[in-house]
Amino acid sequence: PLAYAHFVQVLVDSFLLIAPFALYSELGIWSISAVGLLTLFYAGLLDLAKILLDPLDNDEFYDAPVNVDIGVLIRESNAGSTRW
Repeated sequence: PLAYAHFVQVLVDSFLLIAPFALYSELGIWSISAVGLLTLFYAGLLDLAKILLDPLDNDEFYDAPVNVDIGVLIRESNAGSTRW
């Protein structure tokens, strides 16, 4: 599973490297701030995915412990569900 996280990291990095060139024709100088927002979004999403991939921090991704209670996460997602 960690190889998948590394592969996604490479994909996100290459996307963010190419994005300013692709966006320049549409946004002009505003492509710089658009890429900043894209970087903020994708970096946060990737960090969250790594945390959820290893909730017990076996690979020591973060220095400080991240308390993710899977039971609470499932209960909260089921509480908002109207189907079940």
